[in-house]
Formats: sequence, structure tokens, C-alpha cells
Amino acid sequence: PLGAAVGSNQVVLGGNKGNDDLCTASCVESAAHYLGNSTIAGYDLLNAPAPDSDSQWADLSGRLYRTIRKADGNHLVVIEAPLSNDLGRCSLTDHVLYSVHNYAGGDNYPSNQPSGTPLWVGEFGAPISDGGAVQFVHSEIRRYDADGVSLSHFVDREASGFGLFGSYTAGDFNSPSTAMIPAVPPGFPRRVHPLSALSQSS
Repeated sequence: PLGAAVGSNQVVLGGNKGNDDLCTASCVESAAHYLGNSTIAGYDLLNAPAPDSDSQWADLSGRLYRTIRKADGNHLVVIEAPLSNDLGRCSLTDHVLYSVHNYAGGDNYPSNQPSGTPLWVGEFGAPISDGGAVQFVHSEIRRYDADGVSLSHFVDREASGFGLFGSYTAGDFNSPSTAMIPAVPPGFPRRVHPLSALSQSS
């Protein structure tokens, strides 16, 4: 089952027809709901897929991709790399965005990405307690920029050590990561800066 390899709570898919059917129906419903909505960039099929095999994920992601594209031909479909980070079994190129997570000492760029398709680092970062966290963020942003890869830092607000602000409470800016906050904006389009939140809260 998907997710079993990492003990996550991913829904059991691949080989379970009942759950496959429910997942397919959910994709159809979501695509129908957001059809024509210009504020939606696309649909991420599954966060951090953990398949039993790359071929299982290629088969399932392909089926879900075709289901969504039939219901909504305008938005992107985001296909995240499997645990192996090998996209060699993926061949879809139309309205597809491939994605990967990249953490210090963890996930990295996928290999064998289909040519002509964009790549998005949907999550990247390092815990603040890691002495090399800021340097890691600096170096990875430079690498993404050189490779023309888009990014999303993980995460703006979290108490476990990855957040730019160490709190789960909306509007709480009392625990800023003063070392990490200046490191992240160079990777943002138009230099959106988290420090603006601090000035608004003062």
C-alpha cells in the first residue's frame, strides 16, 4: 500500500479498488469544483507518495492525471516524485508539474525527469537547531535559481523547528527565527519578505 514504507497515514491505494475508486471520485469532484477558477494553479495528486514500487506510483498517478485532465483541461497536475526520487517511469508532459521535497540530509532533485517539464521544489528547508540550516537554505536557493527551478520553503509557521516563526498560532510573531527569515526571501518572486509581518505586528 502507498505510505506503508514510511509508516505514514496515506490512504491505502494501489491494488485496493474501493479506495482507488474513492480517490478517483474525489479527483473528479475537485476538478469540477475548481473548473474555471483562475486562482487555482493546479492539483497535487498526493503529498510525499510512498509507493511499494515506482511502477505502482507511475500507474496510479497516470490514472489520476487522466481523470483530472478529462474533468478540467486547463489547470496543472502536480506529480510528486516517489521515495526513490526516480521519475524514469513517468512520461506525462502536458499540463504537468513535477515536484520534489528537498531537506538537509534528505530528499533531493529527482532523476530522469521527463524533458520539457517544469520542476518545483514543493518543500525545502532545515531545522533551525541544525547549525548548517541557514547555509543549506542559501546554497539550495542559489542552486534552484541556477537551474531555473521554482521553490516553496517549508514552513512559515511551525513550532517544531522548521518554521520562520516558532508558533502555530495565527498572528503570533513573538518567536521569529531571526537567522532564517532573511535567508529565505531571495528565493521568492518579487522579494516577498516575511519581515513585513513583524513590522505590521509592532
